[in-house]
Amino acid sequence: MADPSPLPPGTILMERFEVVDLLGRGGFGVAYLGEDKVRGDMIVIKELAPAGLKREVDGIIDLGDNGPRLRQNFLDEAKLISKLSVRGILPLRATFSELGTAYYVTEYLPDARTLDQIIHEERALTVDGALDIFFQILETLELVHRKGVLHRDIKPSNILVNSKGDAALIDFGSAREWHGDAVVTHTVQYTPGYAPPEQMSERARRGPATDIYALCATLYHSLVGEPPASATERVSGARYIPLKERRPDVEAPVAHAVDLGLSLSYSERPPTVPDFRQLLEETEEPVRLTTLEILDDQLVRLDKFAFNRRACPACSRLLLEPRPLKKSQCPVCADGMIRRREIHDRRCPSCRAGYLKSRINEWPNLLCPCCKSSWLSVRRKGLLNADSVATCPSCSAKFEGNGDQLKIIEDPSNEFEIGSIGTAADWRGLSERTREVHSCDGCDAQFDLLSDGRLTQVFPHPHARFGALYPEEWARVAAGLEPGAGNSECERCGAEYFLENDRVTLLCCNDDPNGFADAYTGRLLYLEAIRWLGVGKESPQSGFVCESCPTEFDSDGEYLRLVKTKNVRLARFVDQPRTREDWHRIAQALPTISEEEAFLASIDAAIRTAYRVGEISFDSANNTLWKGPAERDGQASTLVIGTSEATFGGPFRRWRTPTDAIENVIAECDYLSVFLTGYREPIVFRIEPVELVAHLKSGEHAIRLDAEDLACSLLWRIGTHPSE
Repeated sequence: MADPSPLPPGTILMERFEVVDLLGRGGFGVAYLGEDKVRGDMIVIKELAPAGLKREVDGIIDLGDNGPRLRQNFLDEAKLISKLSVRGILPLRATFSELGTAYYVTEYLPDARTLDQIIHEERALTVDGALDIFFQILETLELVHRKGVLHRDIKPSNILVNSKGDAALIDFGSAREWHGDAVVTHTVQYTPGYAPPEQMSERARRGPATDIYALCATLYHSLVGEPPASATERVSGARYIPLKERRPDVEAPVAHAVDLGLSLSYSERPPTVPDFRQLLEETEEPVRLTTLEILDDQLVRLDKFAFNRRACPACSRLLLEPRPLKKSQCPVCADGMIRRREIHDRRCPSCRAGYLKSRINEWPNLLCPCCKSSWLSVRRKGLLNADSVATCPSCSAKFEGNGDQLKIIEDPSNEFEIGSIGTAADWRGLSERTREVHSCDGCDAQFDLLSDGRLTQVFPHPHARFGALYPEEWARVAAGLEPGAGNSECERCGAEYFLENDRVTLLCCNDDPNGFADAYTGRLLYLEAIRWLGVGKESPQSGFVCESCPTEFDSDGEYLRLVKTKNVRLARFVDQPRTREDWHRIAQALPTISEEEAFLASIDAAIRTAYRVGEISFDSANNTLWKGPAERDGQASTLVIGTSEATFGGPFRRWRTPTDAIENVIAECDYLSVFLTGYREPIVFRIEPVELVAHLKSGEHAIRLDAEDLACSLLWRIGTHPSE
């Protein structure tokens, strides 16, 4: 799919901003380095230029039927950026429409290059250099996310770095709303190599972890010299090479955090920037040890486990089951209905009564070149004479016409030399009027149609406030509204919306009783979605929300599918279906129903490990390491091994030795070979398994121990410490 060619250097926009160079491009926008001719400094110009469209030779991009809304969405996003007054985001300077499309201008980071250019020149950055840029953008991203905005296109070409090392994030042209990972249809917008799997589908859950993936891919690229294998390649089987393998000089916590941030599964990545920071601050990779005491405590709590079906697993408050608003019901006041405004496309914005009609400014329908406002009245000189006489009804200028040639014969304005001859196109050029003119049938107001589709009022006088606007903007002015006003409003509270097919955007409101406007003003939403958003549920599906904490579930048959939560234990399972009981088990750090059998087996394994490392034994004082039937040289008896001595046999033939005389033991099947200090040959016992009863808080638990368990226990006691 071809992209529109970039504007050439030297192009002047809005009679003020000059294009200097191309900075980069995304899926539907182009970023330029520019110069502000008024203030004399450098700026960044962002142009709406969707892929698949063509730029004409005069620079105009035809956005097609969706042009009005595309331009409005683009400028709405600019307004969103203007609210992001945070370090690392360049302040907005201007927004405007021109050349059939829309633009916004931000300030520029002086003496800056894109990170992409830096990587290209240096191949791979030093660890300190790359991390300095990374942490700056991470801080910016955290602040941006707090305001409910995703960037969605983080990559080296969208990061500016100046000679001092200051970094800024640019090109929010693909910024989109996110609200608790609600299921909504998003525009597919991504750059291969930096986009996680969820960004490649129109319907996907996206959130801060989406940007974290892209930022980690950018750091990986900075350190290695190339991005990691793309998500598409990895899904198809390509191996992700851990960062530590490519850059061994990167500290383990950083490498570990980046690897996790590049997980294909959304739920396996750190869910927020603060969570990601916590990974970076760890002194070493996390090691999770499960001890008998922890498992015993879990089992005690599992035995006492109970839950309320209407309680929130995250905070135990009440789960509410909201009902959606009625179709087209206003989510701001939750009372009135959203109605379309009376906006007529051709209504005259000057008198607001007549309608604009298009006329082609060519002979014989030509505007007077002298007064530049009235249409010439043309009559033939005679029935048999092909020549015509054209008279202006306003200024009395008179022309003679012969074919396409016109000669001025009277000029009350004294602007032209009598007898001058030119074509109709020549005279139109002298009148400084356009080929197509829109005239009001009521008040005679006139608007020239510019090459990029905008109309500018020239008669009775130029519109001092608005200048050139697109027809849909003039239609709003004609209705007594601002050019960017919505086409719909709430009949009760007056909240203003732009409504198009099944999508709606809240533009402004006077009051915000439920906090809807604070969260969603300027966001592109679906009508079905606002039915739920208006009652506090961010996913457009039936389900439950907590009355106290931001935890939300979708109903999915007999399961609840987690939409969002701030509970750390639950957050790992976003978008997964679980039963109510399992959600409560997870929140209380208990095994789920399907995990319970394996958990009980782990209790036995933990008891065995505790025995092997000397934490428990056959008596409460922990003095008896072993007591059970054994056989030596054909003699059967009881083998007892304590902390001070080991004995075997009866009262007449009794073997005994100090326990600390044991140098080594080897277990093989049922046989235990005991090596003593001062002896070459071992003493060999045939060991029969015995039962060990562990007295825990959760009750008594019995396991069977064998020769290998005894050997491990002895080796641990004598300091050999076999690996488990």
